[in-house]
Amino acid sequence: MVAVSFSVFKEKLLSGEKDQTIRPFSECRYCQIGKKRLPLQIYWKQRTKECEKLFDAVPEEVFPVWLDPDAFMIYLYDRHAGKILLSEKEQEEIIRRDGFKSREEFFKFFIKKYGRKYLRDNIFMVIRFRRVENVTTT
Repeated sequence: MVAVSFSVFKEKLLSGEKDQTIRPFSECRYCQIGKKRLPLQIYWKQRTKECEKLFDAVPEEVFPVWLDPDAFMIYLYDRHAGKILLSEKEQEEIIRRDGFKSREEFFKFFIKKYGRKYLRDNIFMVIRFRRVENVTTT
């Protein structure tokens, strides 16, 4: 199982409105979640006094993206083709499923958390998940 911790949007996680997260790309995490489809443990503020396991989940979809902090655009990232601009509808779906009300709110959060330079220089991954009651591990 792979632990995934959150510090914002607890109510949206619990209600199912937020069913994805965007994290810096890691080959190891991408393999664990995207390829092996290891079950997820969704935590609230892990490694703090407020730590709480919210629920178990299974990964539904994992894909790399590049977030443009200057144009407020989201691109699919392909290691061979490079950056491919997602349609307006696809970008809005990512923003909404991540818990944000607007493109501006989404990018302000990521710029504050990571900084413009880090966003420009790095690839992220969208991890979509589905809550489950009982996870079976193999």
